[in-house]
This record gives sequence, C-alpha cells and structure tokens, in this order.
Amino acid sequence: MNPKPQTLRRAFAQPTTFLVKISPQGFLVRDELASELTGRVGKAHLVRKRFEDGVLVCDSKDGRQARNGIHCPECRHPRCRPQLRIHLHWESVIYILDLAFTSAQSLLDLEADAAGQGQTLDQWTLRLTVRDHGYWGEVCFEHV
Repeated sequence: MNPKPQTLRRAFAQPTTFLVKISPQGFLVRDELASELTGRVGKAHLVRKRFEDGVLVCDSKDGRQARNGIHCPECRHPRCRPQLRIHLHWESVIYILDLAFTSAQSLLDLEADAAGQGQTLDQWTLRLTVRDHGYWGEVCFEHV
C-alpha cells in the first residue's frame, strides 16, 4: 500500500518560521498583531543583545561570543542584556521569540512545574499572552 501524496508532501515540507516581536499590545507576527500564540517549546537557548537609542549595536546568538568576535564574559557591557530565545512549534509553524528577564523567568518556573510532575516542558502545549506594562510587554505562559 502506498501512502497518499498529501501525506508524503507534509512529511517533507519545511516548517514556516516567523520571528516574533513582543509589544505591550501582543505579538507582532509579520506586522500583524496577535493577542496570543499556542504551541510547544521545542528549543530554548541564551542570546545577548545591546541596544543604544533603540538600535541593536551588539548581539550574540549563543550568549558567549558577540558577532564582532568579542567574548561576552570579557566585555560585560552594562547595557547588554541576556534573553532566552525560544522556538515555539505549532502545526507547521515555528515562532521564534526572544524573552526578556521577567518572561524568561516565568518560562523557567513553568519548566520547574513540569519537572515536578515528572514531565518536560516540550511535552506541554502552552498558551502565550502578553501583559501590558506600558512601554514593554511581559510574556505570560499557561499550560493548556
């Protein structure tokens, strides 16, 4: 018996990836505002970013070495901020979000809750919303 052509196409299809910006009003996905996102965290890792006058002037994709070659532990610039980059998987889409400290801490707390129940965070489907703090948005996580 041969699988249906649609099944084969889905098996080899690459997921669509969206970089998501977090605003006080919600998630900006391709310049469209979404009030919530749903999915499973498939990957999470440390990144670092430094902004000056709203412009990204330095960043590190691994949290250890900046794009310009400077090692982060040696630099220790006071405006450099660690962030947790997550890959949120939902159906054939991967949302990539960079979480600031408060949002990252909430996710790490949720990961501890999952471990307390003998599970891992990637086993949980999460609903993400944004709490408006005026000029910044905090990502909130709910196990659904």
